[in-house]
Amino acid sequence: MHLQNILQSRHTTIFLVICFISVVFYFLSYSQANSSIWPIPYFINKSTISSPIYKFDNKDFNAYLLNRNTTFQYLQKPFHISNDGQINFTLNYDYIEFIQNHENKSYPYSTWKCTNISKDEYCILTNIYYQSSTDRYYFFRDPSQPVRDTFTASYGPFQLRITDNIALIKNLNYLSKLIRPLLITHPPDDNYAHGFLETCGPRFWALAEFQSHLSYIDITKIQIYFTSTVLEAFPNNWNNYRRQSDGTYVPTRKWEYQIHPMFSIYPLLTHKSFNDTTVLFQHLIFTKFSGRGPIWAHHFGGRPVPHIPFPTVAYQQAYLAFSEWILYNFNLKSKFHSNDEFNGEWIVVLNRAGSGRREMVNPDELVQALLQAFPNQSDPHLRVWPKQFNFNDNLYETARMARSIRLIIGVHGAGLSNTLFMRPGSILYEINSHGCRHLSFNFRRWAEIFYLQHALWIPMKGENGKQDEKCIFNSRITLNVKEIVDEVKNLLANEIEYREGYMKRALQVLRKA
Repeated sequence: MHLQNILQSRHTTIFLVICFISVVFYFLSYSQANSSIWPIPYFINKSTISSPIYKFDNKDFNAYLLNRNTTFQYLQKPFHISNDGQINFTLNYDYIEFIQNHENKSYPYSTWKCTNISKDEYCILTNIYYQSSTDRYYFFRDPSQPVRDTFTASYGPFQLRITDNIALIKNLNYLSKLIRPLLITHPPDDNYAHGFLETCGPRFWALAEFQSHLSYIDITKIQIYFTSTVLEAFPNNWNNYRRQSDGTYVPTRKWEYQIHPMFSIYPLLTHKSFNDTTVLFQHLIFTKFSGRGPIWAHHFGGRPVPHIPFPTVAYQQAYLAFSEWILYNFNLKSKFHSNDEFNGEWIVVLNRAGSGRREMVNPDELVQALLQAFPNQSDPHLRVWPKQFNFNDNLYETARMARSIRLIIGVHGAGLSNTLFMRPGSILYEINSHGCRHLSFNFRRWAEIFYLQHALWIPMKGENGKQDEKCIFNSRITLNVKEIVDEVKNLLANEIEYREGYMKRALQVLRKA
C-alpha cells in the first residue's frame, strides 16, 4: 500500500513535470514564432529601459507600409545616396522652348483659375508674359473674360500688369516660352528651423494637395521659380545660391541642395535667369501656404501671427507625410519600421558649442553623468552619445541620426527641428533659459504633431543670478546635471509604457492622409 502511494505520487509528479515542460515549450515556441508581435524582453521586464522598440501586431502598421511601398514605387528618386556620398541624377532641361519661326509666332490670351482647398487658395495662370529687364509680369486680357490683377503667393501679393493692347505684347518680343508648370514661391529662410520646416514643409503639403495626393509630390510635374520679391528685399538670400552659365541656380547650402531635387527634377530658376529677355510662362502656380507656418498662432515679441492655426490633425498628417517622403527619397526606412538595420537608440545631448547663445555651459558634465547612469554602451537599444552633439548641414546624415534618437536633450533652437525624423514615442527634452518658459510652447506643439513625448527643464535662476521672470532669450545655461539625469531615468523607465500608443495613433492619422 505504501509502495502504491509512492508510485502514484511519482506518477503525479512526473505528470506535473511533463505538463510544466509542455507549457514552457509551448510558451517559448509561441514567443519565438510570434517574436514580431511580442519580443521576449517585454515578458522579462516590461519596464526595463533597455527594451527595443515594440514590434507590435498592428494592422495599421502593416497596411501603412504596404500602402507606402505601393505608392512610392512609382516615384522617381532624384538622387542616389551611398557610402561615397550623394549622386544627383541628370536634371531635365526640356522645360524651355525657343521660338524658331518669328513669322508664325502666336500671342495667346492670358487666363486664370483659382480654387479653394483646405482654406488655401490655389491658382493656375496661363500665358503670362514676363519682361525680365523691368521685372514685370503682363496679363494679356481677353476683353470677353473676367480679369484679376493680384494673386497671393507664399510670400504675399503677386502683381500683374493688365493690358489688352496687342501692340504692347508684340513689342515685348518674347523669344522663348517655359512649358513646365512653375511654382511661384520664395527661398527658404537662413534660419534652418524657419527655412526647412516653415518653408519646405508647407511647400511639400501645398504641392501634395495641389497634385491631389497628401503623401508625396510628383517631381516630374513641377518646377520652382523664385521671384524678385524676397531675394531683393533680403539680399543675404543670394548667398545661398550659385548662378550657373545657363542662368539656372544651384543651392549652396547642403541641406537645401539635397532637398531641392525632391521638389523638382528641373533646374531652379529665379527672376534673373532670363538675361533681360522676355519669356512666356505657359503655366504659373500660386499656393497660399503662408498661413501654414508652425508658429501655431503663438504671439511673442516681434512675431505677430495674423491667422488661426489649422486643426492639429491637418498638421499631423502633413508633417508625418513630409518626414516619410524625405526618408523614402534618401533610401531610409520608414520611422515606423521595425529595428532591421537600426543602428541604435541614442540618448543625445544637443549643444551649439561655441556659439555663445542658447548654449549649455556644462554639457560635457551632463554627458559624463549620463554615461555613468547608462554604462552599457554595447546595448543597441539604449546608448549615450559619448560627447556633446550637433547636427551638421547634411540633411541625409541628419535624418539618419535623428531617426536613431530615443531621447534628445537640447536648448530651444533650430536643431530641435530635426525631431521631425524621430520615431513616435521618442522623447524631446527641451532646455530653456530662466524666465523663458513660454518659448517651449513651440516645441511642445511640435511634440504633439510628431507624437513625441515632451519634457522641459528651466534653471531656477537666470544667467544674472536673479530669480525674476525676465526672459533673456539667448543666454548661456548652466545645467543642474543631477536633476536632469534623475528625470531622464524616470522618463525612460516610463517611456516604454507610452510608445506603442504613440506609434498606433500616429499611424492611424497618417493612413488617413
